[in-house]
Amino acid sequence: MKNIIISYITIFLLIQSYSGALSTFNFDAWVERNHDNAHTSNSLSNPIINDMQWKFRDTLVNSTIYSNIIVLSDQSMIFVSSSNSTLITISKITFQGQPQWSQPIVLNTTITSTELIGNEYHGIILIYLFEIGQFQTISIENGDILWLSEKTFFNCSTPQIISYNFQGYSICQNGTNGKVSLYLYEFENTWTAIVPLDWLIYGDLQDDTVDLQSPVYDRELLAFIQTYNETFVHVDYKFNNTGLISMISIVDQDDISVWVPSYHNGISQYIVNQLNGVVVATDLETISLLVCVDGNSLYLDTYQPDGTPLYSQFLANDLNCSTVTQSKIGLLQDHTTVVVMFTILENNETISFLGLVSLSRLSMHWVIQNQQNHPLLDFVSTNQYSIYICQDSLLSLYNVTSRTTKTISYAPDTILMQCEMSVGENSISISSISTLGDIISMKAIDSVCLDLCPTNFTCGIGECICAPFYYPSSICDTFCNPSQTCSGNGVCSDDGSCICDPTTGYTGDTCSVCRKGYFGSNCNFHFDWTVVIIGGGLGFLATSAICIFACVTKPKNDKPSLFKRLKRKIFPKKKVAKRYNRTYNLLDNNENNNSDPILNTLPNQEINTSDDELNDNL
Repeated sequence: MKNIIISYITIFLLIQSYSGALSTFNFDAWVERNHDNAHTSNSLSNPIINDMQWKFRDTLVNSTIYSNIIVLSDQSMIFVSSSNSTLITISKITFQGQPQWSQPIVLNTTITSTELIGNEYHGIILIYLFEIGQFQTISIENGDILWLSEKTFFNCSTPQIISYNFQGYSICQNGTNGKVSLYLYEFENTWTAIVPLDWLIYGDLQDDTVDLQSPVYDRELLAFIQTYNETFVHVDYKFNNTGLISMISIVDQDDISVWVPSYHNGISQYIVNQLNGVVVATDLETISLLVCVDGNSLYLDTYQPDGTPLYSQFLANDLNCSTVTQSKIGLLQDHTTVVVMFTILENNETISFLGLVSLSRLSMHWVIQNQQNHPLLDFVSTNQYSIYICQDSLLSLYNVTSRTTKTISYAPDTILMQCEMSVGENSISISSISTLGDIISMKAIDSVCLDLCPTNFTCGIGECICAPFYYPSSICDTFCNPSQTCSGNGVCSDDGSCICDPTTGYTGDTCSVCRKGYFGSNCNFHFDWTVVIIGGGLGFLATSAICIFACVTKPKNDKPSLFKRLKRKIFPKKKVAKRYNRTYNLLDNNENNNSDPILNTLPNQEINTSDDELNDNL
């Protein structure tokens, strides 16, 4: 293996979210490292359905710059196409591989570490030059250089773009009286300035003799992500040999809380260094991380944001935790199932694992277990519950529901030792380092859908078909998702309209209003107008009869009326009493028998979704 110096370039992009996006199909962009700032490694793009075939390959022999590939919302790519110690070249190509632009960036000093982030909302790419502590931006449209910072910012973490305000944030060192602290910085709206937020994370990391230009911590060991409620999560793997989680509020600079992993009380434990830090399941408001217990056991522990332990899943034991490498966790599209990957390196041999942990069902399923000498380097998940798995000698695509796998080999004699994937629509892009020291950028596409399918379509078996939740067949211009369009109270018909569940009280175009005769916050109370009308009519007749009877039988001079005298002759007194009693008893029984049985059996039936099939497989 050749000795090479690798510079890590990380490219991040963010696309604007529109409230009406559900009615028009948009391709998902791979917005940043691990796709998003919750580090889910999950894309809404659809996977390759037919056979996989290679579309694009670019090899940089003995390159010193390693970059992940970004995929824009139009499915064009931006990647590093050439480099040396004082020159890097950023290139943009279309989905079909046609060049759009290349921008060389000439430096007046040797660079060994550079990072790129981007913001598609503002149309820029931000470049951080590690050794000289400077930022600059270039245009996504044409690659023109737009801005260069004047101030230096040393040892900054990989910036994260926060979706709610399309801003970028980074943690950088700040020297005060010769000591170093970590501060949070924000990029202004125009991304032509970076300003400190004065939110101290840690203080006094080193003594007075520290050199600010030399790292005081490994930047690759720092995870910095956004979770629920406008809150950052910062992970320090080296803190006190246990690891430390910091929760930092964006809106309140005084709202900072810290905690250490404590699920396994009384036993030594520490956070295992992961490729993507921790993963945040925003739907469940949980934080999951890999933890080494007692130096020889590996667990996936899940906590509430305040550090309260929730669930611990045993993964492996009888190992030396220091031999665990290439560990990573992410989420499936349901955002309640954690994907876990790790490799154990012992005696120059590797044993690899990849499994699924359901946080809702508290269950575990292994996809790959005890795989010998073919290390797992990366994984990403997509729509339709599919997982791309980058191995040293081949690329795999695993479907969770069908438990089927398809594979494709790299070029002959190509063995990878590092891999980072970015998902596109019916495509997968890979940035990798081979055992020969070459930087290889490549892209696989669907063997049938060689080009992007039209709007609202996706690749199917042999042809383009409607994308998920689009109707009717072959037209695909109507969006219908039962949980959203039909408010979770119905299913979608073949033309994309809602068919409301008849066991509920809902009706309307979106199954969100109460049917006639139903009321309540959940339309679960039933009022039968037929009973009301019939009962009211009988009551009116009975009341009228009583009034007429009272008037006719009104006493006059204590002498019985003519009607009363005739009544006594026709109906003896004893029988009359029985007849009236029998009549009123019958009315009472009718009132009881007409009570609506729906009031006593409120339906609570759920509409089946594809997640049920997934859960059966975990």
